[in-house]
Amino acid sequence: NTNSNNNTNSTNSTTTTTKQHHHNDNQQHQTTTNNTNTNKQTNNTEMDAKQMWVAAIDRNPESTDGTAWVNLGAEMRRGETVMLADGRVVQNTELFVEGAALGMPVALDWLGHVLREGESVTLRDGRVMAKRQLHVESIRLDSENHVSYELLGDAVGPGETIALADGRVMDKKQLFLEAIQLSRRSSGAYTSLGAVLAAGETVTLHDGRTMDNIGLFVESIRLNGTLGYGWLGSAMTRDSTVTLADGRVMTKRDMCIEAISYDPGNSGAYNNLVLAMGPNETATLRDGRVMTRRELLIEAVRLDPENSIAHNNLGLELKED
Repeated sequence: NTNSNNNTNSTNSTTTTTKQHHHNDNQQHQTTTNNTNTNKQTNNTEMDAKQMWVAAIDRNPESTDGTAWVNLGAEMRRGETVMLADGRVVQNTELFVEGAALGMPVALDWLGHVLREGESVTLRDGRVMAKRQLHVESIRLDSENHVSYELLGDAVGPGETIALADGRVMDKKQLFLEAIQLSRRSSGAYTSLGAVLAAGETVTLHDGRTMDNIGLFVESIRLNGTLGYGWLGSAMTRDSTVTLADGRVMTKRDMCIEAISYDPGNSGAYNNLVLAMGPNETATLRDGRVMTRRELLIEAVRLDPENSIAHNNLGLELKED
């Protein structure tokens, strides 16, 4: 009977992705515009961000270059609706469609991010597109946006390739490598690339650096990405240590505790922390909780009822009692 690791990638998770993007390290940033409309005044102190973007759309819906539409949609959860000043009640997908029609490639990426596998959306010009097609189209319109490559890499399955509009055919690794080349400070791209490498496998970046998955996760953390802690906690063995860029030498146990401190809802980190503990040990989390192996596994299952690995490990833990 053996306990198993959980690999957790918060870039595929939406958190949320993205946003995500994700959840995360691969997070798309809301956009700004320098165009201002001073014909109407708004009491900013009485309005929240969503209301401000509703007001921006109301005041000049065709000349916001799509940013207000995208920013409003990015603040909304799946299925949530908002009423516009003209009385329309819309979801975030409809807002992103409007943003795309106004010339915002990032709106296509947001659409691809919020759509689930198998879903599609109809654009204003009548085209029907699924997740991957949306990201491919975004890259066609703006081939320098690293986030588009990251999100397309998330959408492409292991062993699959996808053809871009310029003729390039790329797999997951190549898409994440391209994202890193376009933005060497994209912590999410390092995390995602590390997540698709097998143990001991290496990859050569465009700047000549050769890195394995551990090195990529360490680089992600150096760039202020927090997902790297969870991935390192999964990749490391119980007795191994990793030296981070800031000089900290951390064990698997340290990594898992750090991952939980940044994301208390990370089910896999609770499971992996158990694998770094002895039979009768407890773990003290950053929030002061002192937890046994069983309590950690119960928490892992509570946070993610679909986490089969945590269920299996909890069963083994209960059997030993």
